Amino acid sequence: MYRKLILAGVACFALSTAAYAGNTATVVQLGGQTNLSTIAQVGTYHWASTTQVGKNNISLNGQGALFGNTSLVNQVSTSVHHGSNTAVNGQGTVFGDNVSGISQYGTLNNAAGVAQGVLIYGSNYSGISQIP
Repeated sequence: MYRKLILAGVACFALSTAAYAGNTATVVQLGGQTNLSTIAQVGTYHWASTTQVGKNNISLNGQGALFGNTSLVNQVSTSVHHGSNTAVNGQGTVFGDNVSGISQYGTLNNAAGVAQGVLIYGSNYSGISQIP
């Protein structure tokens, strides 16, 4: 009986520790009529990179961390007049920095948004580049 309780406790600790570890996500989408990427990360620290090349590109990233977040999005539309690029990065951290970069090229229809929050100590950095 006690052995099972001890093993269950160790398993719960291992699962909770893994859930709060850092996360890395890399997404590459090439071609296609529509590329859609969604990344959600919760834990200690995060790094996400998304590259999309296609007619319509959509990237949605949400990050919540204890020690900081980095999210980079590069989108290239293959249709100047009928394509679109849309990117949204939402980041929240307790300590540390939020870094967000969005680059959009190749179309007249670009939309980008960044929301960042630091609870106790840190900084928010963001940059958006849109070139038709």
